[in-house]
Order: sequence, then C-alpha cells, then structure tokens
Amino acid sequence: MLIEKAYLFQGMSPEFMSEISRSLTCESRKKGDLVFKAEDPADFLYVIEEGRVRLSAGDRGIVAQIVEKEGDALGWSSLVGRDVYSSSAECLTDARLIRIRREKLNEIFDRYPVCGYLLFRRLARMLAERLVKSYRQITAAHADTEPHRYGYGG
Repeated sequence: MLIEKAYLFQGMSPEFMSEISRSLTCESRKKGDLVFKAEDPADFLYVIEEGRVRLSAGDRGIVAQIVEKEGDALGWSSLVGRDVYSSSAECLTDARLIRIRREKLNEIFDRYPVCGYLLFRRLARMLAERLVKSYRQITAAHADTEPHRYGYGG
C-alpha cells in the first residue's frame, strides 16, 4: 500500500507526502504480537497496510475496536499530546504496518500546517466514528444485561 491511500493522508500535497514517505518505516507483525500496550510511550502513529488489529482497554483487555481496513490508523495518542497510548493493540492476524515517529510528524506538520490541519480533521472524524461505535456496543451490552432498568423485560 502506498501511504497516500490511507484515509488520514489522502489528497495531501505532494511535498508533504514526499516528506511523510521518507520518514516512515514498514514492519511485519505476527498473529498475537503486541504493537503497543496501554501506558507504553506514545511514540508512533501506525497505519494498517494489511491485517487485523484488536484495540483493547482496561485491565481485563475489554475489546474496544477491531481495526482491519487498509489505511486505518492506530496509535492516535501519539498525535494528540498524550504521552502514553490509551489502549493496547494486538495483531489478530499476521499484519503489515507502516509507522511514523511522533516527533517527525510534528516537524512535518510545522512545515505544512494546512496538511496538518486536514489530517487532524480526519483524525477527529475517525475518532468520532469509533466513539459512536463504542457507544452502540456499550448500549447493546448494557441492555442485554440489565433490561429491567429500561422498563422492558423481566
């Protein structure tokens, strides 16, 4: 996959994309590998080239999201000023990932603020979609376990 296909980077200027391309690293991961753990330093943004990655939160590893679409990003904590990742990421299949260091991204954003702005708008949209999906999952799970609280069921 070319990084230009990733949702966060689509339609960016050629100069911006050239710098991004020179700054990224491609890596392969095996099924079961941890990409990062919650509370690890948030040093990299990752983009899925191929494979499925489970994002989980909490001590019990509650599944928050499955990320599997080519071009989807994970490790967004690295972009928003968090020092550590908010969740853990585990490969559910063999995977190919693209990663870029947080500091390098920030340097590039400083040189190309319009592209940085567009990327953050897309990031906000992606996170909003994940949040809505999580709300739906929580609501559905809660409704199944406590139907009496909502005035229906036994």
